[in-house]
Amino acid sequence: MAGSQDEITRVAYEAAKEVAEHKVVEHGLEPESAPAAPGSSNDELSEWLKKIGGGDELLEYVEALKKDGFGTLTAIKTLEEADYDDLGIKKRGHRKLISAAVAELKAKSA
Repeated sequence: MAGSQDEITRVAYEAAKEVAEHKVVEHGLEPESAPAAPGSSNDELSEWLKKIGGGDELLEYVEALKKDGFGTLTAIKTLEEADYDDLGIKKRGHRKLISAAVAELKAKSA
């Protein structure tokens, strides 16, 4: 049985990877449909949004953020309030959470 959070994450990743690989073989899907490894740049944005949102509520913005060039934490630091409408971030609470977290990222890198 997994004990630490890192071990739990690794076990969950391996299980998801096996399922994705099975689907690739069974259904002829493209290999890139497999989940990104935890901690990879593809997963960095999702993990950050989960952390600041306290769960999955902000994950609805991942696709739009990546599509508009905000797929990494380095790129997120350039996110401005004016970008939110274009990205579909219209819920006031979500804007506040993301704005505060972006400001924190900027402060840490300064």
